[in-house]
Amino acid sequence: MDLGLDPENQSVKIDGYGEGFFRISGKKISSSVILFPKIYFKTDNNISNIRDTIIQYSKKNKIDLIIYGTNEELNLSNNKITNNLGKIGFPIEIMSTGAACRTWSVLIGEGRKVCVCLISKE
Repeated sequence: MDLGLDPENQSVKIDGYGEGFFRISGKKISSSVILFPKIYFKTDNNISNIRDTIIQYSKKNKIDLIIYGTNEELNLSNNKITNNLGKIGFPIEIMSTGAACRTWSVLIGEGRKVCVCLISKE
């Protein structure tokens, strides 16, 4: 099965990530970031700000899934994340940063309408 991205797809792309940064569509970003299919936003790690950004964008654009990528201890952060983001009406998947980046790349390559929140270490 070919998992290569459609070269005609103009969606936001995750080119890479490392300790304290993400490379989004060729730009190095040293903060947390929220990606939608055609746009992205730098953000802080405040879950309320992340929720508000997703709600604001989603009023005009349908989203099928929210992916939340973090390197925090996932068991400790799940309740905080789902209590805040789960209430806005979209399915949410919480995973490690690397898994979130890979999942985004596959789903966006298929043309899916997803949002990913990539949380950097503070």
